[in-house]
Amino acid sequence: MVRVADFHSFRFLSNQSLAYVSQGRLHQMPSGTREMALEPLELGMLPAAWISTADGERIAARNPDRVRIISRGSRSAPTPRTTALSSSVPGIDLRDARNVINFAFSRDGTALATISDKGVQLWDAVYGHEIWRGTHPKVAHLAFTPDDSRIVTVSSDGNVKVWQREPDGMLPLGDPNFSGAAFSPDGRRIALISSDKRKLDIIDLNGAAPPVSLPHPDGIRVASFTSDGRTLVTGSETETLIWDMQHISAAPIRRLSGGTGSASITSDRRLLARQSSDDTGAIVHDLNTGQETQFSHRSIFVVALSPDGRHLMTTGGPENATLSLWSPSNPAKPLKAVTLEEPAHEGTFSLDRRWLAVAAEDQRVTVYEAPTLTRTTQFFSPGRRVALDFAEDDLMAAVQIGRKVHILRYPISPDRAMAQACRKVTRNLTVDEWSSFIPYLQPAKTCPEYPEPKQTQTDRE
Repeated sequence: MVRVADFHSFRFLSNQSLAYVSQGRLHQMPSGTREMALEPLELGMLPAAWISTADGERIAARNPDRVRIISRGSRSAPTPRTTALSSSVPGIDLRDARNVINFAFSRDGTALATISDKGVQLWDAVYGHEIWRGTHPKVAHLAFTPDDSRIVTVSSDGNVKVWQREPDGMLPLGDPNFSGAAFSPDGRRIALISSDKRKLDIIDLNGAAPPVSLPHPDGIRVASFTSDGRTLVTGSETETLIWDMQHISAAPIRRLSGGTGSASITSDRRLLARQSSDDTGAIVHDLNTGQETQFSHRSIFVVALSPDGRHLMTTGGPENATLSLWSPSNPAKPLKAVTLEEPAHEGTFSLDRRWLAVAAEDQRVTVYEAPTLTRTTQFFSPGRRVALDFAEDDLMAAVQIGRKVHILRYPISPDRAMAQACRKVTRNLTVDEWSSFIPYLQPAKTCPEYPEPKQTQTDRE
């Protein structure tokens, strides 16, 4: 029998076996039994933390002095290229991997990412050699993307970086002095407005296609994708342009007279909404019939259509800090309107119309449930925000911090937010923690399988 006090960092593996470390050995027990299925695996060290690949075939253990990878079964290295641990403990010590505070395996188990005082490092988990390293001040957390192609790192002050797994390092996003950006809804593309606002760079974030530059001689004020990513609309001081993203060329497929600082188009290319040139309201164009409908919203900042064209969102500036939701066919009165804490300069709908998000000048992003405009969550971005859009149930933001651009993802669905909170804390949140992690939702158990936490002093008050 193993006493609970002997357990260290126990967890379930994907094969439903329970694994834990005790006295420098890894033990593994099939689910539903009380007996060990395998002989304990000697780690050759007393780890401060350990992780494993999903199938348990490769283990990584760390303490302040070293990081060690132990392989067993068919996945071990045929001929290790680095110094072996010892004659009695098969494995690999990672050279120069000290003071590691966090690490993660790729899903395929062939790479290990670590963070330490040397920055972010990627290692070959089979042979143990370093592949690349990068700098990320105050980095504290890391994870591989589901397809293993990238690594996301997060600093203690909320700064997020996205790295390519290949040796190219941090994902390049073109001109670091760009003045604006827009995401395609699937998160695969980003459109960057150049610093002089005279061209638009379309960049495939998966690297599947080379960047494409679209000229815009009279300057760009706004860029916006349709919900299916097949169309892009841009606005300048004098005209509004529509671009085909399936067959990208240097010429737009349609031009509308009248400039705009905010524009949106439905995925069927039937309706286009834009900010009026004098900033006193919005204009909705029916591109099939040529009909124009005027909507009054003093000091207008943002105009956005829901993907299906059923709702129009407008927000006002300092003189009229309101968020209004309209029917695109009825300009007489908004369906719903709320007062904003700060004027919003950016807004977007989720693909399913369940959510809409607005961004304020103070870097505050607020998410509302549509069509009731019930506020659900709010967060502050760590830098100058230049793009905001939804991708599935996440809100994506491109944030400029200094001369670098970082891609951030925030869970919007309450279920996803609570699941993420449970993964990060591995217990139920206190009321204090809930208010900071998932504000504007009624506190509930984030981890149903765990007991209720003890109340904090603030909770009791």
